[in-house]
Amino acid sequence: MSRVQYPQYDESKYRPLTIEEIKQLRLGDRVQFVSRTNDIRTIKINGAPKAWKTRPQDVKVPVKYGLYEFSYSGFVGGVHFGETLVTEIDYSK
Repeated sequence: MSRVQYPQYDESKYRPLTIEEIKQLRLGDRVQFVSRTNDIRTIKINGAPKAWKTRPQDVKVPVKYGLYEFSYSGFVGGVHFGETLVTEIDYSK
């Protein structure tokens, strides 16, 4: 049985999601993230993003990976925490 080969994280092809993009995510959306082994994997949004009116630079979104792994990702104080959610860079614009 061979190991599945995932694409490696390349900063010229991917960029982190911004705070505004994370706020637009919805339950069931699937986004890519950078794993601990520097691979690009898919993660599922497991709830609505939590944002605060008094702290607009903070946002927290629950995520699910696999059958049993749950976590949060987002920004606190404008600094990213949790899994790094990424998107492909569109150079055609």
